[in-house]
Amino acid sequence: EGLGVAAGTTDDSAIKATIRAWSVGFGYTIDPHTAVAAAVAAEVQGSGPAVIVMACAHPLKFRGTVEAALGKPASEWVLEKDKKDQAVRDLLSLDPNSADTLSGTPGLVHFRKSGQEWADDWTQKLRSLLSSTCL
Repeated sequence: EGLGVAAGTTDDSAIKATIRAWSVGFGYTIDPHTAVAAAVAAEVQGSGPAVIVMACAHPLKFRGTVEAALGKPASEWVLEKDKKDQAVRDLLSLDPNSADTLSGTPGLVHFRKSGQEWADDWTQKLRSLLSSTCL
């Protein structure tokens, strides 16, 4: 019996369409890398078991791509709770048309948690999700 592993590919238009679909369908904006995973998961899942797609990047990191996919500026799709974070406010204040928007700003984009604290948090969230969706 196989391992139940599937793989797939996608293209730029499907990535943008997936970003739009998640924004409209779930009210959640995903980054392009997560959109690749979500698009391929939807394609290969069929009627099989549940698929979990986990995002680890903030969509603001890919501002230009996400703005193009959604057809609106970041100020309209960044979550209000995220706008309370100083790093997010700093990113929103940068000129999105600048070729080097993030250059000279080391540490501006970073995880709020690191190491074991981050792993423990995600492990708990994943266990909770699995226990609520599995028998």
